[in-house]
Amino acid sequence: MFFWSLPQSDEYQIISHIHTPKNIITYNDAYNNNLVSLHPNNSDVISFHLKTKNILKNIPPTFVLQDYKKIPVPSIYFNEDDFINRFDEKISSLTKKVIGTEQRIDIIISLLYRHTLSYLSYANPIDDLYPYSQALDKRQTDCGGYSTFLSSCLQSAGIPTRLVTGFVLTQNFFSTFPFLKHSLRNMFMHAWIEALLPDNSWFPLDPSVEWRRNNELSKRQGGYGEIPADRLVVSYGHELSFPMKDNTYRFQIMQKPLYL
Repeated sequence: MFFWSLPQSDEYQIISHIHTPKNIITYNDAYNNNLVSLHPNNSDVISFHLKTKNILKNIPPTFVLQDYKKIPVPSIYFNEDDFINRFDEKISSLTKKVIGTEQRIDIIISLLYRHTLSYLSYANPIDDLYPYSQALDKRQTDCGGYSTFLSSCLQSAGIPTRLVTGFVLTQNFFSTFPFLKHSLRNMFMHAWIEALLPDNSWFPLDPSVEWRRNNELSKRQGGYGEIPADRLVVSYGHELSFPMKDNTYRFQIMQKPLYL
Protein backbone atom coordinates (compact mmCIF):
# COMPACT_ATOMS: atom_id res chain seq x y z
CA MET A 1 0.00 0.00 0.00
CA PHE A 2 1.04 3.58 -0.66
CA PHE A 3 0.46 6.09 2.15
CA TRP A 4 0.53 9.86 2.05
CA SER A 5 -0.99 12.89 3.77
CA LEU A 6 -3.24 14.82 1.42
CA PRO A 7 -2.46 18.57 1.65
CA GLN A 8 -5.26 20.73 3.02
CA SER A 9 -6.05 24.44 2.94
CA ASP A 10 -4.57 26.26 5.92
CA GLU A 11 -2.60 29.40 6.78
CA TYR A 12 0.14 28.42 4.34
CA GLN A 13 -1.87 27.50 1.27
CA ILE A 14 -5.15 27.12 -0.58
CA ILE A 15 -5.75 23.64 -2.00
CA SER A 16 -8.44 23.30 -4.68
CA HIS A 17 -9.51 21.11 -7.62
CA ILE A 18 -8.60 17.96 -5.68
CA HIS A 19 -8.77 14.71 -7.63
CA THR A 20 -8.43 11.35 -5.83
CA PRO A 21 -8.99 7.77 -7.01
CA LYS A 22 -12.31 6.16 -6.14
CA ASN A 23 -10.83 3.33 -4.08
CA ILE A 24 -8.69 5.53 -1.87
CA ILE A 25 -8.86 4.99 1.92
CA THR A 26 -8.75 8.08 4.15
CA TYR A 27 -8.14 8.64 7.86
CA ASN A 28 -8.04 11.84 9.92
CA ASP A 29 -5.49 11.51 12.70
CA ALA A 30 -5.00 13.36 15.99
CA TYR A 31 -3.22 16.24 14.22
CA ASN A 32 -6.16 16.52 11.77
CA ASN A 33 -3.98 15.30 8.90
CA ASN A 34 -5.94 13.73 6.05
CA LEU A 35 -3.94 10.52 5.67
CA VAL A 36 -4.68 8.46 2.56
CA SER A 37 -3.88 4.93 1.41
CA LEU A 38 -3.91 3.64 -2.15
CA HIS A 39 -3.16 0.27 -3.74
CA PRO A 40 0.09 0.39 -5.77
CA ASN A 41 -1.59 -1.18 -8.82
CA ASN A 42 -3.89 1.80 -9.15
CA SER A 43 -2.88 3.76 -12.25
CA ASP A 44 -4.76 6.88 -11.21
CA VAL A 45 -3.14 9.89 -9.52
CA ILE A 46 -3.87 12.34 -6.76
CA SER A 47 -3.77 15.89 -8.09
CA PHE A 48 -4.67 19.35 -6.84
CA HIS A 49 -4.15 23.03 -7.48
CA LEU A 50 -1.99 24.95 -5.04
CA LYS A 51 -1.89 28.64 -4.13
CA THR A 52 0.70 29.52 -1.50
CA LYS A 53 0.65 32.37 1.04
CA ASN A 54 3.20 34.52 2.84
CA ILE A 55 3.25 34.18 6.64
CA LEU A 56 4.62 36.99 8.80
CA LYS A 57 3.71 37.10 12.50
CA ASN A 58 4.67 38.71 15.79
CA ILE A 59 4.10 37.57 19.38
CA PRO A 60 2.24 39.97 21.69
CA PRO A 61 4.57 41.02 24.52
CA THR A 62 1.71 40.57 27.01
CA PHE A 63 1.68 36.76 26.65
CA VAL A 64 3.22 34.92 29.61
CA LEU A 65 3.55 31.23 30.46
CA GLN A 66 0.69 31.38 32.97
CA ASP A 67 -1.67 32.19 30.09
CA TYR A 68 -1.53 28.56 28.91
CA LYS A 69 -3.60 27.59 31.93
CA LYS A 70 -6.51 29.52 30.38
CA ILE A 71 -6.73 27.31 27.27
CA PRO A 72 -6.96 23.53 26.75
CA VAL A 73 -3.68 22.33 25.22
CA PRO A 74 -3.85 18.85 23.61
CA SER A 75 -1.23 16.49 25.01
CA ILE A 76 0.14 15.80 21.50
CA TYR A 77 1.82 19.23 21.63
CA PHE A 78 3.89 18.19 24.66
CA ASN A 79 6.05 15.20 23.77
CA GLU A 80 8.15 12.60 25.52
CA ASP A 81 9.34 10.27 22.78
CA ASP A 82 12.43 9.41 20.75
CA PHE A 83 12.16 12.52 18.57
CA ILE A 84 10.99 15.34 20.87
CA ASN A 85 11.49 15.04 24.61
CA ARG A 86 10.94 17.94 27.00
CA PHE A 87 12.00 15.79 29.99
CA ASP A 88 15.50 14.94 28.78
CA GLU A 89 17.88 16.12 31.52
CA LYS A 90 20.31 17.74 29.08
CA ILE A 91 17.47 19.56 27.30
CA SER A 92 15.99 20.75 30.60
CA SER A 93 19.36 21.97 31.87
CA LEU A 94 20.17 23.76 28.61
CA THR A 95 16.74 25.40 28.47
CA LYS A 96 16.95 26.70 32.03
CA LYS A 97 20.43 28.04 31.36
CA VAL A 98 19.20 29.96 28.30
CA ILE A 99 15.92 31.40 29.61
CA GLY A 100 16.53 31.65 33.36
CA THR A 101 13.34 32.74 35.13
CA GLU A 102 11.86 34.53 32.12
CA GLN A 103 8.04 34.32 31.86
CA ARG A 104 7.30 36.34 28.71
CA ILE A 105 6.59 33.96 25.85
CA ASP A 106 8.03 36.19 23.13
CA ILE A 107 11.34 36.50 24.96
CA ILE A 108 11.54 32.76 25.74
CA ILE A 109 10.89 31.78 22.14
CA SER A 110 13.38 34.34 20.84
CA LEU A 111 16.10 33.24 23.29
CA LEU A 112 15.73 29.54 22.48
CA TYR A 113 15.48 30.21 18.74
CA ARG A 114 18.67 32.30 18.74
CA HIS A 115 20.43 29.70 20.88
CA THR A 116 19.47 27.01 18.35
CA LEU A 117 21.05 29.09 15.57
CA SER A 118 24.30 29.37 17.51
CA TYR A 119 24.34 25.83 18.94
CA LEU A 120 23.69 23.89 15.70
CA SER A 121 25.07 23.88 12.18
CA TYR A 122 23.46 22.47 9.06
CA ALA A 123 24.88 19.21 7.65
CA ASN A 124 24.08 15.65 6.59
CA PRO A 125 20.45 15.97 5.40
CA ILE A 126 18.35 12.77 5.40
CA ASP A 127 14.90 11.80 4.12
CA ASP A 128 13.71 10.75 7.59
CA LEU A 129 13.51 12.65 10.86
CA TYR A 130 16.55 13.22 13.07
CA PRO A 131 15.74 12.93 16.80
CA TYR A 132 16.53 15.80 19.15
CA SER A 133 19.31 13.68 20.72
CA GLN A 134 21.24 13.56 17.45
CA ALA A 135 21.17 17.36 17.19
CA LEU A 136 21.93 17.78 20.88
CA ASP A 137 24.99 15.50 20.85
CA LYS A 138 26.37 15.94 17.31
CA ARG A 139 25.45 19.63 16.87
CA GLN A 140 25.37 19.05 13.11
CA THR A 141 21.97 18.18 11.68
CA ASP A 142 19.39 19.00 9.02
CA CYS A 143 16.07 20.86 9.10
CA GLY A 144 14.41 17.98 10.95
CA GLY A 145 17.07 17.96 13.66
CA TYR A 146 16.81 21.74 14.06
CA SER A 147 13.07 21.27 14.49
CA THR A 148 13.11 18.42 17.00
CA PHE A 149 15.85 20.12 19.04
CA LEU A 150 14.08 23.49 19.21
CA SER A 151 10.73 21.80 19.91
CA SER A 152 12.25 19.90 22.84
CA CYS A 153 13.66 23.11 24.30
CA LEU A 154 10.42 25.08 23.85
CA GLN A 155 8.31 22.31 25.34
CA SER A 156 10.74 22.04 28.25
CA ALA A 157 10.08 25.75 28.86
CA GLY A 158 6.33 25.09 28.87
CA ILE A 159 5.50 26.17 25.29
CA PRO A 160 3.52 23.68 23.13
CA THR A 161 4.85 22.97 19.62
CA ARG A 162 4.18 20.88 16.54
CA LEU A 163 6.28 19.82 13.57
CA VAL A 164 5.37 21.02 10.06
CA THR A 165 6.53 18.92 7.11
CA GLY A 166 6.30 19.47 3.39
CA PHE A 167 8.33 20.87 0.53
CA VAL A 168 10.10 24.03 -0.54
CA LEU A 169 9.02 24.85 -4.08
CA THR A 170 11.06 26.19 -6.97
CA GLN A 171 9.83 28.62 -9.61
CA ASN A 172 8.96 25.83 -12.04
CA PHE A 173 6.64 23.93 -9.71
CA PHE A 174 3.43 22.70 -11.32
CA SER A 175 0.15 22.76 -9.42
CA THR A 176 -0.69 19.07 -9.77
CA PHE A 177 1.11 16.39 -7.79
CA PRO A 178 1.25 12.86 -9.27
CA PHE A 179 0.88 10.52 -6.31
CA LEU A 180 2.24 7.28 -7.69
CA LYS A 181 4.79 8.75 -10.08
CA HIS A 182 6.73 10.31 -7.17
CA SER A 183 7.28 13.45 -9.21
CA LEU A 184 9.38 15.36 -6.70
CA ARG A 185 11.25 17.45 -9.24
CA ASN A 186 11.18 21.21 -8.72
CA MET A 187 10.79 20.89 -4.96
CA PHE A 188 12.71 19.48 -2.01
CA MET A 189 11.64 18.19 1.39
CA HIS A 190 11.67 20.51 4.36
CA ALA A 191 10.52 20.69 7.97
CA TRP A 192 10.05 23.47 10.50
CA ILE A 193 7.97 23.98 13.65
CA GLU A 194 5.20 26.09 15.09
CA ALA A 195 4.72 27.24 18.68
CA LEU A 196 1.17 27.41 20.03
CA LEU A 197 0.36 30.80 21.59
CA PRO A 198 -2.22 31.40 24.35
CA ASP A 199 -4.68 32.86 21.81
CA ASN A 200 -4.68 29.46 20.02
CA SER A 201 -2.72 30.82 17.05
CA TRP A 202 0.45 29.19 15.72
CA PHE A 203 3.78 31.01 15.46
CA PRO A 204 6.17 29.60 12.80
CA LEU A 205 9.88 29.05 13.36
CA ASP A 206 12.26 27.95 10.60
CA PRO A 207 15.77 28.00 12.11
CA SER A 208 17.57 25.84 9.53
CA VAL A 209 16.65 28.16 6.65
CA GLU A 210 17.83 31.20 8.61
CA TRP A 211 21.09 29.44 9.57
CA ARG A 212 21.79 28.59 5.94
CA ARG A 213 20.99 32.15 4.85
CA ASN A 214 23.20 33.66 7.58
CA ASN A 215 26.03 31.42 6.46
CA GLU A 216 25.57 32.32 2.77
CA LEU A 217 24.44 28.83 1.81
CA SER A 218 21.00 29.95 0.68
CA LYS A 219 19.12 33.10 -0.29
CA ARG A 220 15.73 31.72 0.73
CA GLN A 221 13.66 33.69 3.20
CA GLY A 222 12.03 32.37 6.33
CA GLY A 223 12.93 32.16 9.98
CA TYR A 224 11.49 33.74 13.12
CA GLY A 225 7.76 34.23 12.55
CA GLU A 226 8.25 34.24 8.78
CA ILE A 227 7.45 31.64 6.12
CA PRO A 228 7.49 32.84 2.49
CA ALA A 229 5.03 31.70 -0.18
CA ASP A 230 7.32 28.92 -1.42
CA ARG A 231 6.03 26.01 0.68
CA LEU A 232 3.71 23.07 0.20
CA VAL A 233 2.61 21.85 3.64
CA VAL A 234 1.77 18.14 3.62
CA SER A 235 1.33 17.21 7.30
CA TYR A 236 1.68 18.26 10.92
CA GLY A 237 3.19 16.38 13.84
CA HIS A 238 5.33 13.26 14.08
CA GLU A 239 4.91 9.65 15.21
CA LEU A 240 1.81 9.38 13.03
CA SER A 241 -0.38 6.28 12.78
CA PHE A 242 -2.94 4.90 10.31
CA PRO A 243 -5.23 2.11 11.62
CA MET A 244 -6.48 -0.30 8.94
CA LYS A 245 -8.44 -3.48 9.72
CA ASP A 246 -6.27 -5.57 12.07
CA ASN A 247 -3.09 -3.52 11.64
CA THR A 248 -1.88 -0.03 12.53
CA TYR A 249 0.77 1.51 10.29
CA ARG A 250 3.16 3.94 11.97
CA PHE A 251 5.31 6.66 10.45
CA GLN A 252 7.96 9.00 11.87
CA ILE A 253 6.66 11.73 9.59
CA MET A 254 4.30 11.77 6.62
CA GLN A 255 6.00 13.87 3.97
CA LYS A 256 6.57 12.02 0.71
CA PRO A 257 4.48 9.05 -0.51
CA LEU A 258 5.55 5.93 1.41
CA TYR A 259 5.22 2.32 0.35
CA LEU A 260 4.65 -0.38 3.00
